[in-house]
Formats: sequence, structure tokens, C-alpha cells
Amino acid sequence: MDLDAILQQRIVYALPAMETITPQSDLVYKRLPDRVLHCDIYHPQMPTHQPSPCVIFIHGNWPEPILPVAKSVGQAISWAQLVAAHGISAITFTHRSTQRHTRVADAASDVVDLLQYVAREHGTLDIDPGRLALFA
Repeated sequence: MDLDAILQQRIVYALPAMETITPQSDLVYKRLPDRVLHCDIYHPQMPTHQPSPCVIFIHGNWPEPILPVAKSVGQAISWAQLVAAHGISAITFTHRSTQRHTRVADAASDVVDLLQYVAREHGTLDIDPGRLALFA
């Protein structure tokens, strides 16, 4: 199996119609001198008329060529869709590499900046900032 096929693999568990849940894609949460970091937000299909709790999926330390698309690999998408199918919003996002654990602070600051983005933009994002969970 080639790398592209592996990256498109979804989680095994699925709910009916979860694959129809589409995200708000490529929202900019951080600008750096050499790149822009993005997130995707998956909302439940049934409107609740109140801000939603949210699970934020933190991807691992993928190889450098994969990092820009890490939020869009099959497992990230399907986890986010599964959570949204259960009535909870989900966020997938990209962060920088730890460069073999020599730049952990960079990746950690990206996570902090995403959390600050969610706190600052929660009204626009329709997310309850008091009900966040991290999945790493």
C-alpha cells in the first residue's frame, strides 16, 4: 500500500451519514513568517441554538512533507466526523514539527495559539470555550 492510500485510511467505526458532515475548512489560526497554520471545524448537523462543546484533535509528529495536510488525513477527518455525528463540534489543525524533539516548544506554542484562537473567536465559531477537550 502506498503512502497516499495509507493517509486516506479512515477509522473503522462509523455512524450512518457521518461522512456527509463537512467542515469549515482552512480557517487561519496563526500566521508565521514562513507559513500560515490552518484548522478545520466540524459541527453537528442538527443545530442546537447554543454554542457546542468541542473536541480538538492534536495530530502526532508526522514527517515534514505530511505536516501541511495532517488535519486532512483520513483518520483525522473520520474522527472529527464521528464526534460531530454525536452532537459535539470537532477541530482538526496543523502544527509545526518538533524536528525530532528539538523544537517541541514550537509545536506546543501552536497548540496554545489554537486554543487562544478558539477562545477569542468562539462566538463566530459557535463553540463553547468552557467545554473543550483535547485528543492527542
